[in-house]
Parts: sequence; structure tokens; C-alpha cells
Amino acid sequence: MFVRRVETTDFAGLVIGVAVAGAAFATWVGPGLAATGIVALALAVIGMRIVWQDLADFTIPDAATLAFGLIGLTARIGDGAYLGDTPVVTIGLAALDAAICGGVLLGLREGYYRLRGHDGIGLGDVKLAAAGGVLLGTVGLSWAVLGASLTSLAVVGASRMLPALARAFPVTDRIAFGAVLAPALWATWLVGQILPGVLGHP
Repeated sequence: MFVRRVETTDFAGLVIGVAVAGAAFATWVGPGLAATGIVALALAVIGMRIVWQDLADFTIPDAATLAFGLIGLTARIGDGAYLGDTPVVTIGLAALDAAICGGVLLGLREGYYRLRGHDGIGLGDVKLAAAGGVLLGTVGLSWAVLGASLTSLAVVGASRMLPALARAFPVTDRIAFGAVLAPALWATWLVGQILPGVLGHP
């Protein structure tokens, strides 16, 4: 219940405002260590919010997902401006990436439902993938999803083999995928900033 109360208070709006303002400031500052640090911190704050709620009740707050996408958009506009792209072009490409990334996961969700009769991918995960597409692009998101999937499998496997870990993190038939996808998005973006072009995102 506490999670639900938090989501309905002004905390969500405060998080969005602070995170987006920080990312916008980083865009104004321009590429560099300071801008990267500001955006990384903003993404980390939003990511922790997503992790906390997804682990608590298997939901991802829309406000946090929106903030993640807006931060990604401001970061891409800043990077695009440095490369000579206009904001209109950058926003158009980001929208296309969001549609593709979210659409792919939505298609998988619908296909799994028709095959098994129940949802295998949460709608919150679909929205987070779309926000990740804005931040990373299609190739970058692919790396993030791969990393999140391998992490999930590793946690499940380790909890089955180690009784102590199983007691701390009991394995059920549901996995809070957003809780591993959000950190994977952050890590993929940060690697791309440190080593441009390595993971293919803008």
C-alpha cells in the first residue's frame, strides 16, 4: 500500500522535475564529463525508483518511465546538437526508436499471451523499453535487454543452487524484469558515453 500512496503523491512529480531539469542543464552545458555525470545521476535516481517499486509489487510507475524517456530525449538532443543534428531530426529519430523498441516487446507480449493464455511481459516493461529506445536507440536497447535477460537467468539459477540466496530472493514464476532492465539501460548508456559507438547507441 505504501508504494501506491507514494505514486499518488507529489513525489512522482518532484522526481520528474528534478531529473528532467538536471538532464536539461546537462544538455545546455554540452558534452563533457560534467554533463555525463549529471545525466548518469538523474538516470540512476529514476532507475532506483523503478527497481524499488517493481520488486515491491511487480509494477513500474508511469511517472518514472516518462522521466526516463524525457531524460533520454534531452541527452540525445544534446549529443545530436554536438554532431550538428537539429532538435527536430533528433526528436524524430528518438520517436522512431521508441516505437520500434516498444512495438517489438508489445508484439512479444501479445504473441506469448495468445500462445500461453497469460501475460509473459508486463505492460510496464513495454513502456520502459520504449523509453529505453529513446535513450539508447534500437541497437543499444538490444544490448540492454540481453544484459537484463542474462542477469535474470543468473539470479534464478543461483537462487536454485544456493539455499541462502533462495531464502533472501525466493524464486517464483514471475520475474520483476523492470528491476533488472532499468539498471541495464543505465549501464549501457554509461558504457556508450565512456566508449562511444561500442554498444551502438546514439
